[in-house]
Amino acid sequence: MTILNGYVYIQYSDWKRHVLHYRGNVKSDGWVHAYHTNRDGSRSVLSGQINSDTLTANMERGPCDYTATLAKK
Repeated sequence: MTILNGYVYIQYSDWKRHVLHYRGNVKSDGWVHAYHTNRDGSRSVLSGQINSDTLTANMERGPCDYTATLAKK
């Protein structure tokens, strides 16, 4: 995850080794809202809150929902 000038970029490989790119924004209160555009044109949404050095977010990807936690090293 990279945050630059209020924008967030998240990139990772899924279980099928497809690289997913989430892009969005970070508000001053730490709220993150980002999305990935799927091959069919639909969007997968990632939203959550940054507290200290950790993002806790919900990912809605098709029929599945995931909780993701990303921590700064």
